[in-house]
Amino acid sequence: MNDEHQNIDVPQLSISTSFDYGLPLDQQLRFISQERFSHVSFGSKQDHSSLLTPGGCKNIIRLLEENNLESDTIHGDMLVRPNAVETTIELIDVASELGMNRIVAHGGPFSFHAEALQDHLKNLIDNCNALSPILEDNGIRIALENVMPGPATTLVELALAELDPDYSGLCYDSSHDQIDGPRSFDLLKRYVDRVFAVHISDRIAPFIDHVLPGKGFIDWKKMCSTLRLVNYSEPVMLEVMMTHSKYRTTESFLKEAFISAKETWISIHHDNYI
Repeated sequence: MNDEHQNIDVPQLSISTSFDYGLPLDQQLRFISQERFSHVSFGSKQDHSSLLTPGGCKNIIRLLEENNLESDTIHGDMLVRPNAVETTIELIDVASELGMNRIVAHGGPFSFHAEALQDHLKNLIDNCNALSPILEDNGIRIALENVMPGPATTLVELALAELDPDYSGLCYDSSHDQIDGPRSFDLLKRYVDRVFAVHISDRIAPFIDHVLPGKGFIDWKKMCSTLRLVNYSEPVMLEVMMTHSKYRTTESFLKEAFISAKETWISIHHDNYI
């Protein structure tokens, strides 16, 4: 990918704090803002963001204002856990305070044997139904993330078939979808009307994933053209990590991440670009 289209206005580009949990949040937000991202998404490590600590949300609101950033999504709890309703209610309150309209969550474990599917499905549907009135009251939706292809992602699909489409949809994760790939984009095609969020990254090998777009084997042309069918208007969010990157400084990594995010946005919204 290149940066020759930087003059095109792309107002909604987000990156997850998971890009480097070793970097304190205040420093992350400063670097993210300097590289012209408009949004930040809070990853699953609550001890990094301190969102649920006393004063944590107020501190983040202050940091966002100081860095001229908006918040995109929060990555929540695994929804089959016994205490998932209670912890997710806390996150719904935080999301509402931050002006978000979506929470991302894994429906169940990243991978499990098929024998456990029905038990996980019952727990997931029960917990999501218990959360529905709270979601409605706060104007928040839950995006269930596809994980390991097989029973773990089938769990999400079966749950979405039963849950209220106004409040439960899909978070499409490109790296997860392409495990053992290259694979087709049939999952994304099946849910063009239910995509609430995206986690965009590339994949190189079985244990080398969440790399910058264009650095792996994912067919970016096909993925972006399929996302175009979604008519996706939320921020394009990169869930990428420095771990397998050639970039050794935060500044150089985020600079390249911004270019990748921008070109992905252009590719999704302009069918004559790729």
